[in-house]
Amino acid sequence: MVINTGWCCEKMKAEIEMVGRAPTPFLYNQYFREYSIFIPKTNSVFHISFCPMCGKMLPESLRHEWYSILRTMFHLNPNDRDDRARIPEEFLTDEWWNKRNL
Repeated sequence: MVINTGWCCEKMKAEIEMVGRAPTPFLYNQYFREYSIFIPKTNSVFHISFCPMCGKMLPESLRHEWYSILRTMFHLNPNDRDDRARIPEEFLTDEWWNKRNL
């Protein structure tokens, strides 16, 4: 289940929450707070800054902050297989950025 309380509109909420239950191109990564659209036949994603349904600006991605905190505070390289296994649980959900009011 996707956890997010700050949906820009009901249409986006419905699309994102359908992931895994029905085909939808919309993705939400809760630990990066990042919205994307899946591109069929390429197996890649396109990160979006505006809601395609209502046009509102989406929250800024926290991808850089996620990597920075893990590297500086925990001395982990998230790209390293051994370090990846040691990432604190809170960084695998939206808990880390909610805790820090980001």
